[in-house]
Formats: sequence, structure tokens, C-alpha cells
Amino acid sequence: MKTAGTIILGLLSIIILGLAKPDTTIEKREQQLIEAASRNDLRAIPKLVQRKANINAQDAQGRTALLVAMGANQLMGRLLIDVGAM
Repeated sequence: MKTAGTIILGLLSIIILGLAKPDTTIEKREQQLIEAASRNDLRAIPKLVQRKANINAQDAQGRTALLVAMGANQLMGRLLIDVGAM
């Protein structure tokens, strides 16, 4: 029979080893936001922000939706600033 300590130690091992899969709902929204900015998808940005995507989230390379948008399209950058990007 496993003790509480053994169970906790096992759970900590899973978390530390990266075997646990955290809820990525917000991360997916934020990635979608950055992708929408890169595609100049002016309709997707407000929808994602309304669904609580973090407008200032960074991708693995440290780029925000605003940085991606400003490189691709100044109108997209303006839209992101209007919805709260910094």
C-alpha cells in the first residue's frame, strides 16, 4: 500500500520530469493571436482578445503579436495597440 508521502513524491517526480501536461488553453489562444498577427488576420485579433488571450504573450522566440505584426503590416500593429498591446 502506498503512503501519502510516496504518492506526493511520485507526483512531484512527474511534474519535475515534465511528464504532466498542464492546461494549455490560454497558451493556445496566445499562439493563435501571434499566428493571426503574422497572417494579417484583422478579424481574429479582437475575437482572441475577447476570449482572454494575453495580448502581450511571447512565443518561444520572445516575439509578441505586436512585434510580429509590425514586421508584417502596420495596420495590424495599430489594431493590436488599440486592443491593449504594449
